[in-house]
Amino acid sequence: MKQALLFVFVIALPFTTSAGSLEGRVQWYPIHELGFPINGVVSELLVSTGQQVKKGDVLARLDQRTFTSALDAAIAKEKATKTALEEAQREHARAKELFARTLISEHELFLARFEEEQAEAAYKEADSTLAQARFNMEFSEIRAPNEGIVLSHNVHIRKVVNLYNGTPTHIRFSSFQSVGAVSVTDSQSAASLTTGQPVVILIGKERLKSKVSEIRFDQEKTIVFVQLKGEKLDKYLGSTAQIEW
Repeated sequence: MKQALLFVFVIALPFTTSAGSLEGRVQWYPIHELGFPINGVVSELLVSTGQQVKKGDVLARLDQRTFTSALDAAIAKEKATKTALEEAQREHARAKELFARTLISEHELFLARFEEEQAEAAYKEADSTLAQARFNMEFSEIRAPNEGIVLSHNVHIRKVVNLYNGTPTHIRFSSFQSVGAVSVTDSQSAASLTTGQPVVILIGKERLKSKVSEIRFDQEKTIVFVQLKGEKLDKYLGSTAQIEW
C-alpha cells in the first residue's frame, strides 16, 4: 500500500512545554503556490478545493486564442527568416567566389555580406520570438507538479491575470508524498536540534518516531521539518501535535 509522508506544523509559542519539546498542529506540507507567469484571461478552471489530481493534470487554463495565434505567427516568421538567411548565405558565398575572380567590386562583396548579416539578425529575432511564444503557450496552463490535492484556489472564469505587481498565487497545492511535520519557533527553542536527530511526534495517544529532516533559518524564526512515513497519515490533519527529543 502506498505510503504518505507526514509533517507536523508547529507554530511558535511564547514558551515550550519542556526543554526538549515544541507544540504545534498537523497540516499539509510543503504547500506549492502555483500561478500563471504570464498575463491573460482565465477561460477554464478544471479543479475544485479538495480535489485529488495526478501529476501533469491541468488545473486552470488561460484563453488560448491569443497564444495560439502568436505561436502560429512566430512559427511562420521563423521559417521565412530561416529561408531568407540560407539564401543570403548562398549569395554571400557566391559573391566571395566572384570577387576572388575579380568579377565584382569590393563594394558588391560588402553588400552581400551585409545582406547576410541582416538576414541572420532577423532570423535570431524570429527564433527568440518563437521561443517566447512557446513559453507563453506552455505556461498558459497551470499543471499539477506531482500527484496531490488542491488545498484552495482564487481562480474564476474571466479573471484577468496581470503581472504588474509580480506573479500572484492562484492555486495552493500539496503533494501526497508530503502530508505533514514542521516547527516554526524561535532559535533558542530549537537550539539543541540538529538534522537527523531522532524525535518523537505525539498526536493524541499516538507516539510516532522520526528524525529531523531539515532545519531552516528565516530572519528571527527557525523552521524545523520532521518527516514521518506511514499509511493513512492524513487522518491526523488538523490535530494538535508535539515534538519531543
